[in-house]
Amino acid sequence: MNMKYLYLPLAVVLVGVVLFLAFDKDTPAPGDAAAGLPEGHPEMDAQQDGAPGAEGPSAANVREDYYKRVDDLKEIVEKDPSDLESALELARLLRDGHRAEESIKYFNMYLKANPTSVNAMLDLSVSHFMIGDRDKAMQLTQKILSIEPDNATAMYNLGALYASEDKFDKAREVWEKLIDTHPGDDNAARAREAIERLK
Repeated sequence: MNMKYLYLPLAVVLVGVVLFLAFDKDTPAPGDAAAGLPEGHPEMDAQQDGAPGAEGPSAANVREDYYKRVDDLKEIVEKDPSDLESALELARLLRDGHRAEESIKYFNMYLKANPTSVNAMLDLSVSHFMIGDRDKAMQLTQKILSIEPDNATAMYNLGALYASEDKFDKAREVWEKLIDTHPGDDNAARAREAIERLK
């Protein structure tokens, strides 16, 4: 098997894992979450509050809500740069809306005041990865692991970053450590699958 072509699926998994696991449960879900659902998807046809004839979420109205929320948050942060929770929510919405480069400014604003926020660093590492800056994504991942050496998400991502650079032995080593440290974690399950792809 040609190992060069493995990095792409692993890279996609990296982004998916960080987006799913790093997302702070206290932050509302991104406004465009339903925008990518196919026509006829059950959630697209759902009635709100069970009211007959009520308009359910659609790609159009969800997208409108997303852009309005982004604009509202930009206005809030511009007026009050000390509102760091709004800055963080804005950064996540931008990143999740495929505006990763724009999101970096707001993640950095949050991290300037909260330099050891592992969740924000995980989020920021995804933004850097999405724009192709693997070096910065690697630096952030290593910084997270210097704060929380057993952070399962960061361990998985470190292995994926190594794999994306064709450093398969290092990737395997990190993933095997993850599996030993967190055997029941979802990241360990993903690591097992990734190691299988390396064979």
